[in-house]
Amino acid sequence: ETRPYLAETPSAEAGRVLLGNREAIVADTLKRAGALEGKGIPLDEKGLDEAMRALATILIYGDEEDGHYDEIGTASKEANDVNGVFAMAKFLDERMCVPRDMGTMSADAIKRLAVQSA
Repeated sequence: ETRPYLAETPSAEAGRVLLGNREAIVADTLKRAGALEGKGIPLDEKGLDEAMRALATILIYGDEEDGHYDEIGTASKEANDVNGVFAMAKFLDERMCVPRDMGTMSADAIKRLAVQSA
């Protein structure tokens, strides 16, 4: 394997990128807190961190609809219930720059989750 740091699936790669950049994303989101009022995104550091980790869990392990859910169903189900997780996906989908921030296929995984918040 020429790139051992790359995740096995585009969705898991999106989760890996989010976790690797979590602190910067939380800081960026907090800077925009005024504009994000009422959009369902937690606007405190702890809530944002929890939503980011839940979003990464869903991206890495899947959800009930994608066929990978049985691998770690409990964590994914709990992640789906975290306050603001899908609103966070929508925010990231709007803020990301492809390919600077992540590849197209990985960004599409976030976009699919963002649609759930609509």
